[in-house]
Amino acid sequence: MKIDSMIASVAEATQMPRKDVKKVVTALFDSIKKAVEAGEKVNVPGLGVFQQRERAAGERVNPKTGETVSVAAARFTVLKPSRSVLGLPKRQKAAGAKGAAAG
Repeated sequence: MKIDSMIASVAEATQMPRKDVKKVVTALFDSIKKAVEAGEKVNVPGLGVFQQRERAAGERVNPKTGETVSVAAARFTVLKPSRSVLGLPKRQKAAGAKGAAAG
């Protein structure tokens, strides 16, 4: 789904004008982006958790040529999907788990 179809869907569901929905959706995504870039985890219930991860610099070997290539460190954003997005059942809390751990 592209942003335009998402905006149309929300506008239809809420009976709000598209231009107002576009402002809200844009502001929502901007706030998620800023929070993740600041190093915060952003938890969206029913969707998942957005967070930044880092990959250390290192070297990799090209399997075709055998040449060693330097790979720079990188930061990237990931989404860890919620169990409901993956189609998994909710986790059940273990009965008495708190008491068993303390005893």
